[in-house]
Amino acid sequence: MRVTIGGGTSPYKITYTAGGITVNRTNYLSGSSIVVAPGSTTTYALAAVVDAKNVSIPVSGTATIEVKPKPATPFIAASDKTIFCAGESVTLTSSQGPVGSTYKWTPGNAATQEITATTSGSYTVQITSNGCTSNNSIAKVVTTNPKSAAPTIETVTQPTCSQNKGSIALNNLPATGTWIINPGAILGSGSTTTISGLNPGNYSFTLTNENGCASTSSPDVTIITPTSLLIGPILNNAAVSCNQTSYLLSWDSIENAAGYKLDVATDGNFTSFLSDYENKELSNTTSLNIIGMVPDITYYIRLRAFDGCGVSQYSNIITALIPSISTPIVSLITQPICPESTGSATLENLPSIGNWTINPGNIIGTGTSTTISGLTAGTYQFTVTNDNGCVSIPSENIIINSQLLVPSIPVLNSQTIGCQSSFIQTWQASENAAGYKLDIATDADFTTFLTGYQNKDLGNVTADTVTGMVSNINYYIRLRAYNECAITQNSNIITALIPSISTPIVSLITQPICPESTGSATLENLPSIGNWTINPGNIIGTGTSTTISGLTAGTYQFTVTNDNGCFSVPSEDIIINSPLTPSIPVLNLQTIGCQSYFIQTWQPSENAAGYRLDIATDPNFTTFLTGYQNKELGNVTAETVTGVLCGGTYYVRIKSLNNCGTSLYSNTIIVKIGTTGIERNRIWLNLQSDAGGRQMLLGYVTGATNEYDKLYDATTTTINTDLYSINNGRNYNIQGRAVPFDIADVVPLGYRAITGGTFTIRIYQVDGIFVNQAVYLEDKVTNTVHNLKNGLYSFTTAIGTFQDRFVLRYTNSSISGKKGNTSKDINAETKSDLIIATNANQINIKSTNEVLKKVAIYNINGQLMYENNSIDMNSLFIDKIKAQNQILIVKVTLENGKISTYKIIL
Repeated sequence: MRVTIGGGTSPYKITYTAGGITVNRTNYLSGSSIVVAPGSTTTYALAAVVDAKNVSIPVSGTATIEVKPKPATPFIAASDKTIFCAGESVTLTSSQGPVGSTYKWTPGNAATQEITATTSGSYTVQITSNGCTSNNSIAKVVTTNPKSAAPTIETVTQPTCSQNKGSIALNNLPATGTWIINPGAILGSGSTTTISGLNPGNYSFTLTNENGCASTSSPDVTIITPTSLLIGPILNNAAVSCNQTSYLLSWDSIENAAGYKLDVATDGNFTSFLSDYENKELSNTTSLNIIGMVPDITYYIRLRAFDGCGVSQYSNIITALIPSISTPIVSLITQPICPESTGSATLENLPSIGNWTINPGNIIGTGTSTTISGLTAGTYQFTVTNDNGCVSIPSENIIINSQLLVPSIPVLNSQTIGCQSSFIQTWQASENAAGYKLDIATDADFTTFLTGYQNKDLGNVTADTVTGMVSNINYYIRLRAYNECAITQNSNIITALIPSISTPIVSLITQPICPESTGSATLENLPSIGNWTINPGNIIGTGTSTTISGLTAGTYQFTVTNDNGCFSVPSEDIIINSPLTPSIPVLNLQTIGCQSYFIQTWQPSENAAGYRLDIATDPNFTTFLTGYQNKELGNVTAETVTGVLCGGTYYVRIKSLNNCGTSLYSNTIIVKIGTTGIERNRIWLNLQSDAGGRQMLLGYVTGATNEYDKLYDATTTTINTDLYSINNGRNYNIQGRAVPFDIADVVPLGYRAITGGTFTIRIYQVDGIFVNQAVYLEDKVTNTVHNLKNGLYSFTTAIGTFQDRFVLRYTNSSISGKKGNTSKDINAETKSDLIIATNANQINIKSTNEVLKKVAIYNINGQLMYENNSIDMNSLFIDKIKAQNQILIVKVTLENGKISTYKIIL
């Protein structure tokens, strides 16, 4: 900045302002420069000028200095690595300068924002904007590494037939450092290397030096496929003989062959091969025994040699035909028959063409069969020779026996026969016998024979099991021997008598009764003649029956032996029980409604003959219900207790007894009579026979289910005569079932009989619905249905346990119909998914598949008698419908919407 002053005396003192700041400068010469360095654009204004004589000179003026910004120092970005191989490059880019900026690169003086660096160097850049130039950037160093020269091919080794891989030797490799040759990523060092194991094909190689710089490719090299130079072998013909199954093949050796491949075919075009002889690979041999060949077939044979390069041409083709002759077949051997002393043999399968010769004997003839006669006793084999001189395999052995002689008369052995329906008759073997003929008759003149034993042919044996004989009959026995020459006279005659004895029958078993400790058994059907002996016990006696006493507890079987020493079959089991004090009974718990009675039940005691019952109004049993202090009940398992009051509490205990003594008291139970009613429908059934009896209880009771209920059910445990109901595989002396009572319910009954004979089943007591309900007993053995309300049912039985003879039911007919809208008659017999059963004024409806939705019942006039529109169960029980001796129409709607109608009589 300069100030020009006209006038006054120099030097001057000037005063100016710069951005509001006053600046004084002395010794200023007019027109000289004032150096200022404003940080931003600033306006300078001249305020005063005083010369050397301190005279103020009127001078004024302003000057504005504009300050422009200097560009920021740029930085350089590289597009890739900055160390690379010759021939490659990297792009260097300067950071962006202000708009309108220019760039200057060093080296090279390039003026663009980016440059391509291909040579080594330290690269920097400056930016100029508005005449202002930035500082130099930080240098970006670029290094260019040289490439290696391409490898040169030194030696190529081609594959051979024995070595099927080639190799290539390379040189001109870097002498220092390591390198990698591709393809193959072969790492190595040194100026030469050999690459081996090369299959036929074209190859060229590149080399990458330590700097990672790859050379150009080497010249192409071709590894060729070796070619076989083998010639085809020459086969030799071999001699063949008759019926052989193999052929010895030979050929001349082929130089450099590794082995051979053989074809044996049954046609000249080699389309059908002998098994395992199609292109069969052989070792380096010159012969092979071909097996599996069949005579009379022409075989075609050819051969090729092979090595590592391939196979040769086929050899010459030769043929092999094996002549044949079949083995003669022995079709018939005729043995010497009296009076002839020689036999004969017929041979078949002889040659059909030309003459043949049979040996031994040098028999010459023609035709496919011949008979050779005059054969004395001995063993023969014959061969046949055809016109071609082929000799067959010898025939099978032909055995000619010696001339037969008349057999000797056989001798029967005497027999000792026990109580049985058969025996084994034996005899001494006859010389020269071929077989025997047996006669067994019931008379000495042999006019009436045992069935199947008149001239019975037995074959060449010395014993026969005789069957079908009857006790106490004398049988007469004789025998003859025979062969092809003759049959002998009858043998000696022997007789056979089979004694008999019957099995003893157990007619009565008497069990021990206290104080007696033993029982007895009565046996009948004993021998009526002579003495007999019964075992065990060695009891001797007479007569058709006896009683064996003093039998302690256990199981017995007795046999009887008669005077002839015959033993019977053992009798049936006789079970003698122990005379024991009865076990303690167990009372069943009760749930009683408001009523004047209840039925107390208990589980039966083993060996009990009866029971004594106590019912008190206090737990110490000092005050008793009238009539129930030590009340004797007999051998039952239930008692109807009367005289009780609603809301009352009673204490119950019981004990069992027999002739041996009395048990301890049972458990004590508390019976509380409720103030509301509980439904009970019960029936007691008694099984009775001369040997004893048993009682069971079946009840439909509030709280019970049709499964096992500990509160209501009691399984049977006795081993004596027993009657019980059956449910889910359990036997119940007492069974509670669910209410409401289902008239269609069916309850299987079982029983045990310890003696056979006549038994009865009757109703002992009923209550609830059973007062008026019919109770039917179905006997599946006699196919009988009996209403027990009309009286007892009598039947006969054997000893044992029977689970499926009886069924208890409450109706003896059911009404069945099929789904649909048609009426059904009351007597319809068809089975279906829907069952309607009636009894008195009760109706029971069951559906086996679908849920019942609605039921409506109308009388014959169409009046609605009953309706239920929300059943949602598979069964419905309707009690006390107000209709009697009427025809009713039952309309049933199932959940699936199907409607069925039925006609019933109530």
